[in-house]
Parts: sequence; structure tokens; C-alpha cells
Amino acid sequence: MLSKVHLIFILENNDVLLFKRKEQNGYSFLHTKCTSDDTYSNTICGSRIIIDKLNELDLRQLSICTREIENKVDFCSYQSANQQQYSTAKEDVKKFFRYSRHPQRYLWSHYLNQAPLWNDDKEANFYYFIQIKEVDLKVIQAQSPFQRLPFKELVIPIQNLNQKHKDLFLQIAQVIENKDYLRKDGKTILYFNFKYEQSDRFYGMRAYLDTVSIYNGIYRRKYDDWRVYAVVKMDFPTEEILKTTHAIVMPGSGSSVYERTDWVVRLLQFLNNTYKAFPNIRFLSICFGLQAISQALGGKVTHTGTFISGNCQLQFNKENFKQLKIFKDLQFKPMTIVNQVHGDEIVKTPDYFIHLAQSDSCYNEVLISKDERIFGFQGHPEYSSSYQLRFVGEYSISNNYSVEQFLKKAQHLSQQNDPYNLLLCKVFLRG
Repeated sequence: MLSKVHLIFILENNDVLLFKRKEQNGYSFLHTKCTSDDTYSNTICGSRIIIDKLNELDLRQLSICTREIENKVDFCSYQSANQQQYSTAKEDVKKFFRYSRHPQRYLWSHYLNQAPLWNDDKEANFYYFIQIKEVDLKVIQAQSPFQRLPFKELVIPIQNLNQKHKDLFLQIAQVIENKDYLRKDGKTILYFNFKYEQSDRFYGMRAYLDTVSIYNGIYRRKYDDWRVYAVVKMDFPTEEILKTTHAIVMPGSGSSVYERTDWVVRLLQFLNNTYKAFPNIRFLSICFGLQAISQALGGKVTHTGTFISGNCQLQFNKENFKQLKIFKDLQFKPMTIVNQVHGDEIVKTPDYFIHLAQSDSCYNEVLISKDERIFGFQGHPEYSSSYQLRFVGEYSISNNYSVEQFLKKAQHLSQQNDPYNLLLCKVFLRG
């Protein structure tokens, strides 16, 4: 089931803004469904709401924009790249890249990564609270008409809505009154960012995968204390933080685990020590992340001799899958499709790893440790095929490929990434 993302603009006195609904009478929160085009990331979906329903509201004009967020986009390079690469592009091309090339997509996604969040228990609705100030109202008013209300009066302008929607509004009023959206006393989850600073900004001249927003938007839930560590800058959590940590999330990287760079060496040492010293921590490990923890615990990673990308069919081991407690409530699926972007692979696993899936190009596609604390994919469950298609398109245009060359490259993304893979990751992380 697709989740619905809602943006709640809230002032310091707890007044909220309801925006005029274009499709019908009345006012409501800004909202839309999160889809595969957002790679199922709620924060990326939230940025799309801003672009579509708030007339591309520039976050830099609001008091809530920090220097750290503003630096996520190099606006000078972006303007130059847009002029060079897209000024003469056809309208269908501009439409195709409307969101992936929009600088507000990255500013707002990173703001929402840090914004207070609340979701219902069924995870059907996610609410991001945008904490604005009085000085921001004129800027917002210029983009869209809104109605300002004390949160306790939320039910007044929605009498024409059905009972389901009224219940949601009443629930949000309760959340605001109790300040539940500000709570961070749930799970502490650490995200390891493996990107160098120059590749962690949107320049406009090249393809850009906003992995921080992808993972945050997919996996963060209400009450989570979600912390990001710039590991390439030797930024690691302290022992005090690790004592209360529920999980460490490790994504892909352009680096290799057999490199002898300082941060890679330190990372492998950290993973070995942390796995042994903190038995309550679990590790969700994707691509480079899975390779790193495998290498740290006695496995071996080598280069494949080529670069593997696109859709790939996984064959799961039913016997091994069925013995796992963590997935006992899930129906076994013998085959799935996953997206691949890697040049290295695990050729030897630690002795206590269980093999769960393989593909024609890689044997160790999905692994889990016997104690069920480490789980990961060689491929990328978090990249939907439609999202990765835009990334391939950006790469093609950045390298001056023709439309025909781009379409040829895109053929390997003809099948949809299976949401079942992402479900496995979510169940493991929350378990």
C-alpha cells in the first residue's frame, strides 16, 4: 500500500496553515501519495508537494533554511548546467526530469530529513511538521492562499470531509497538543554517509543520487532519533551513543572496502569492534555496506572485473529463509527483481553468515547473520526502477549521450524493482 505524505506548516504558538484545495472546495493540509517516482521516500515525496502545490517555494526565502541545507545545492553550477544542457531540450525531456533536476527537490528533502515527523500505526499517513515563524507567512502567502487556525479548531473547516478524514484531523490535533511529533524517545538509528563532500551536493552538471534523503524517507518513523554520520570525515558515534543504538544503516558507496584509505580502515575496525561489543545493535547493510561488514568480520571482497547495473533476478533459498525468526510472519517469495549498481562483490562470507539469495551475476546477493543482527543486499532495494531510470538519464545527458543512446542504456531497467525486497529491509530494521 502506498503511503500518503502530509506537510503541516505550524507556527511557534501552534497555529497551523491549511491550504486551499484546487480540486474541491475547502482547505486542508498539503498532501499526496508517495510513489515509485519518489523511490518510496517520504521526504522526497514531500519536496514534490512543495514544487507542485506551493509553486516551487524557495526554501532559502524562509527563516527555517540553514546554511548546511543551502549548501546541498551549488546554485551557480546549477544555473550554468541548466543553460548548457536543458535550454534547448524538448518539453517532454524537461517534464521527465522536472523533479530530479529541480534544486528545491534537494533543499526541501534535506529539510524534511530533520523535520519533526509523526505517522499512524498502519504507516498509511506520514506527517512532516514544518516549523515556520511569523516572518515566513508573507512568502508562503505569495505562493498559495491559506487559512490560519489554532490547532484546536482544525475540525471547523473540514465539515464537508468524510469521517475518515475528520478522524485524521482530530488525531493530528491531539498529536500537536501532546507534542508527540517532537518526541525522540523511540529507536536510535545511525545512518553512515559514505559520500565525499564534493559528491554530496547537487551541481546540475552530473547525475546525483540523494541517498541520505532516500534512506531517511524510506526508513525513519515517529519517535526515531535518526542521526547521520559523515564517516568519510572520520565521524563515528561515541560509545555512549552506541549503548542506546538500535540499528546502524549502511548504504552504497563509490569506494571499495579493500582500499587502504584512512576512513575505510577505520570503518572496518569500528564494525568489527561494535558488532562484538554491542550485541543489541543490528546492521542494515546495502551494497558497499554489506561488503564492509563482511570484510570486517572475516569475509573477502574483490572486484568483479566489470560493472553491473540495471535489473537483476534474485533466487531465494527457501530452506534458509524459513529458518529465520525475524521473517517468520512474511510469506516466502522464491524470486524477486532488484536493481544493481556495483563493481565489487563478496566472494567469501564470514562463517556465521547465512546465504539467502543469488543471481546470475553474483552468488552472495542477500545475506543474514545467524544471530539475525546483520542483514543486507548486494543490490539496491531502495532504488525504484523509475527513480534509477532518471539517474541513468541524468548520467547520459551529463556525458553528452544522444537520446537514442540513453534509451539503449535504459533497456536494462525494463523490469520494476520488487517492493518485497524493501519490505524485508523494513521488517529487519524495525524488528
